[in-house]
Amino acid sequence: MNRKQLIREVLAGGFQQYEESGLVDFQSLNRWIRIELTRFGSNIMLGNEKTIKVENGKAPLPDNFWKLDLAIKVEVTRIEGKGDKEDFLQSRLFYKERREADFVWDNASTSFERTNFKCVTEDIYMPNYTIRNSYSNGILLNLKKGFNKEKVSSKCHNLSQSFTNSSEHEIDIVGDYINTNFNDGYIYLQYSGLELDQEGDFVIPKCNHDRISEYLITYCRYRILEDIVMGDDDPNKANMLKYYQGKTQNDFTLAQRDSEWHGAQGWRQAMKIAKYRDMSRYDRMLINR
Repeated sequence: MNRKQLIREVLAGGFQQYEESGLVDFQSLNRWIRIELTRFGSNIMLGNEKTIKVENGKAPLPDNFWKLDLAIKVEVTRIEGKGDKEDFLQSRLFYKERREADFVWDNASTSFERTNFKCVTEDIYMPNYTIRNSYSNGILLNLKKGFNKEKVSSKCHNLSQSFTNSSEHEIDIVGDYINTNFNDGYIYLQYSGLELDQEGDFVIPKCNHDRISEYLITYCRYRILEDIVMGDDDPNKANMLKYYQGKTQNDFTLAQRDSEWHGAQGWRQAMKIAKYRDMSRYDRMLINR
C-alpha cells in the first residue's frame, strides 16, 4: 500500500462526505502521514540515494529523508537526453540505472582494490525520454558546527574529521533543506529514509500484522474530525472525535510493537550491509586525499 491508497482508505467508511463538502485538507493529510511514519524510526527505514541541486545556497531534501549517512559535493561532467521532451517534463513514471566501474576483491588485503575510474553515470528512463547525468570529482562535505544531530546518523561518514578537515565546503540541515556555504552545485546523498514506490510515493510498511496502516488510518480520521469540530457544536462529531482519540492511542501502541518486531528481524543489519556496500562503490568518487 502506498500513501495514495492509504488516503483512499482514510476517506472510506463515511468520511467521503467530508471530502465532498471540501472539509478535507489534502496537503495536511499528506503531511500527517509523513510525520507519523517517521515516529517509527529506524525500524521501518531503508537506505536511499539521490543527487540534489544546490541553488542560492540551499537544496530541498528528498521527501522521504530521515537521517543523513553521506553527503558528497560532486560536479556534473555531462548531461545527455533523447526522446520526446514533453514526456520528460510531464511524466512521473521512471526508473534509474547506474553504470559504474567494478571493484576487484583482493584476498591478501581483504579489501576492495580501487580503480582509476572516478565517475558515476545515472540514467533516468521515462516512457519516451532518457536523460543521462554523469557526476565526478567528489568532495566529502563538512557538517557545520552545531548541526542538527537528529537529522544525522551516528555512522554518518561526514562526521569523520580525517576525511572532511581538508574540505572548505560546509552543510547544515534546517527543516526540509540542506543549507550550504557555496551558492550552486550538486550534492550526492546517501540517507536512511522511507521506502518509495516506482512513482515516488511513500510505501506504507506492512511489517508482520499491518498495524502501521491501521494506525495511520485512525490517526488521519481523528485529525480530520478535530479540524471539523473546531467551531462546530454538533455532538455527534464531538463523540466521534472522542472515539478516534482513544483509538489512535491504542492503535499507535500496537503499531509501535509491530515495527519494533519488524526491526528486530534483521532489518537494521540488512541496512548496515547495504550501506557498507554502497559506500565502497561510491568511495572512488572522492578526489584523492
